[in-house]
Amino acid sequence: MKLSSSSRLPRRKHNLWSIAAVRCLACAALLVLPVFVLTSSVDAQQVKPKSANEAINEAYSLILNRGATQAERQFWNERLSKFSPIAILDLYEGLTRLPEYRKRFAGLNPKAQVALMYRTLLRKNTVDAGSEATWLAYLQKNGLQGTIESIVTSVDRTMDVYKSVGLSTQQEADAVHVAEDTAQNDRPKAVALYKSIVRNTRVPSPYYYLARVQEAFDIKGCIETLRLETARFPDDCIAELRLARLLYDHGVQGVSFQRSRNAMHISDERIGADALVTNMHMKLAQAKHPEILSREMLMTRAQVHARADQYPSVFAEVERAMAYGPGDGMVYLYRGDAFYNTQKYEEAIKDLNIAEKYIGKSLELLWARSISYSELGRWQQALNDLNVLVPMAPFPRFYSTRAKCYGALGKRKEQIADLNHVIALEPRSAKPLIARGRAYLSMGKTKDALADANKAVSLGRRYRESYKFRVECYTKMKNKVAADADRKTIEQLSKVFDEKHNF
Repeated sequence: MKLSSSSRLPRRKHNLWSIAAVRCLACAALLVLPVFVLTSSVDAQQVKPKSANEAINEAYSLILNRGATQAERQFWNERLSKFSPIAILDLYEGLTRLPEYRKRFAGLNPKAQVALMYRTLLRKNTVDAGSEATWLAYLQKNGLQGTIESIVTSVDRTMDVYKSVGLSTQQEADAVHVAEDTAQNDRPKAVALYKSIVRNTRVPSPYYYLARVQEAFDIKGCIETLRLETARFPDDCIAELRLARLLYDHGVQGVSFQRSRNAMHISDERIGADALVTNMHMKLAQAKHPEILSREMLMTRAQVHARADQYPSVFAEVERAMAYGPGDGMVYLYRGDAFYNTQKYEEAIKDLNIAEKYIGKSLELLWARSISYSELGRWQQALNDLNVLVPMAPFPRFYSTRAKCYGALGKRKEQIADLNHVIALEPRSAKPLIARGRAYLSMGKTKDALADANKAVSLGRRYRESYKFRVECYTKMKNKVAADADRKTIEQLSKVFDEKHNF
């Protein structure tokens, strides 16, 4: 369904499996002025940005229907005096996440709630029938907070905020929407449109949207765009963390770690978190302004913790993100993946099932769920997922896992067929040979099993599992002399070598 410009939903922004190509790029730094004014080579239709006090007054009046207290004004004046467009978004987005804002909706029927969102978030006094129907359905599915968050972080709302404070124009907002719509059918053309926008923009969003389009087909260009964005807007934590993820996926872990650490530090500073607190639950609970963290920021931070195997922190970030509603369902995918990695398989399956309703059968979802099913001995359900997964990505580990499921279900023919694929893809690995040999042995095909055992031994003469399997074969064949010889070899290897390698 195509939405009108006032009811357009934010597009999915997360991608866990991107592979990046990296190239160094020189970037010009943004000059930050000590007052709430930023100059740029923009078109003549741009207006002078509002002062910090004007922006604060307008935001509080529009969203909370009151003026800012002295303490609130002091905090936001300090943030805005170090001017960055990100601070403006923090101001407008943060107020919408306060319980005080949600209280304005108490006692209102759904239509009145949609109308209030339009007035306070999109500055529109009327709602057309089509948009009203769309948002009423969205409200019913995602709840009040989820609907507010989706509007607050949408392209329409972001560009409207920048326009309201004089950092953008209606012409730029229109151009962004044209590029967004074009991206649905013609990504290269959308990239060209966005590149023309970023040449004159004073805000980070067009860079971000450009990188999002590029990530689908031009990782190299995406990385270059994010480098430019983070150089010009160094407090744009989401862009920094996205760049860190792409670098990490490409294998540049050192640089990725540095960027991630810097971005996490900046985002903690923005919410007033204590840097000395290491427990993420405590850090978020004790922060002075956690409402500044958007659902997307929380999810991006969760990715950083997941890469470092810091799963308690992943849960803390994701659970806070869930307070803003399911969005595109990625919150359930992230938490399900964290459950899977902490061996809480029942919980993982429950979350991954919910995630599937939103995002469908993605590769990462199917893999985590199939392993969770197999660890619980639910072989047929694991097999159902793997039958979808293998055609999507015919990797050796997917074939190996499906072969294990076939074996558990007694389907030897299918098991051996999958192991044949693994052996063809990994001819120097002994493990699939041993697995296939054991399948042959269970079928009474001792000669075929021994042939696989001999091949496995030849591939890794220090790999004790190969000898152990050959002992099984010789024992089945009642060849005691050969079996005892292999046992002696295993004993000698155990004294000399630690079995660290997966042959």
